[in-house]
Amino acid sequence: MDTNVTKIRVQSKEVVQIKIINNVLIKIINMKLSEFANISAIVRHNNDFIENYTFHLEGNEYKLWGSSDDFIIDYVLTKIGLTRRE
Repeated sequence: MDTNVTKIRVQSKEVVQIKIINNVLIKIINMKLSEFANISAIVRHNNDFIENYTFHLEGNEYKLWGSSDDFIIDYVLTKIGLTRRE
């Protein structure tokens, strides 16, 4: 066989993976003051990447943010179906 990569077509097979989420990194990636914010949420297990979400916050949702970052945390967790661990 050649040392180059060879692509072999195979019959389809469903694979199910169970992933345990235990933390989320939330970061404002773009923002225009008083108008909008783009937020990245990286879902992880320990330090292992699982999935990335991006949210665009504007209008009334942006106004609700105010000065409390707890709003952003709750907004992101609600959107991706997670809750804080106490």
